Amino acid sequence: MGHRAIEVLIVEDDLRIAEIQKLFIEKLEGFQTIGIASSYDEAKSFIEIMQPDLLLLDMYFPDMNGLDILKEIKQQSKQMDVIMITAAKEIEKVQEAIKIGIFDYIIKPVAFERFKQSLHRYQEYHIKLSELEKGNFPVTQQQVDKLLRKEMKEKEREQTSLPKGIDRMTLEKVMVVLGKSSRG
Repeated sequence: MGHRAIEVLIVEDDLRIAEIQKLFIEKLEGFQTIGIASSYDEAKSFIEIMQPDLLLLDMYFPDMNGLDILKEIKQQSKQMDVIMITAAKEIEKVQEAIKIGIFDYIIKPVAFERFKQSLHRYQEYHIKLSELEKGNFPVTQQQVDKLLRKEMKEKEREQTSLPKGIDRMTLEKVMVVLGKSSRG
């Protein structure tokens, strides 16, 4: 692959967890951990200096809330994405993170498969994005949809194409009945 490695910064105050995440990343091709930040100040200076592509961000720190870092990144409109990895299961926290703008939200303890799936999806997204940027031409609706969808399953795609209020099962039954009848 001609694409450069995606640079990942781990922002996590529990160093054992951070090390596990780092090992996970090492198992995946096309990613590189550029640092582990265990406090707000460390995270800020890493972000300033290294400009990582992706942050794996925890929610709770002794000296801050992960959402604060998330807000700051988004306000500075840096080309940087965030996957929250946290034990926080409160729906308000999840909603707030999604509203501010995250690529994914993984609940601890992290299963490698789920982690891998998330990073691979990010990799696809990142590659598509950089190809579009290189092209430097107006994007088509289709390209935007591909980026936004990240990876909708075929099934979901079918379902979203049905008009509002039409249920797939009912539709199929109606089609069967219509198919049997020879007259209009």
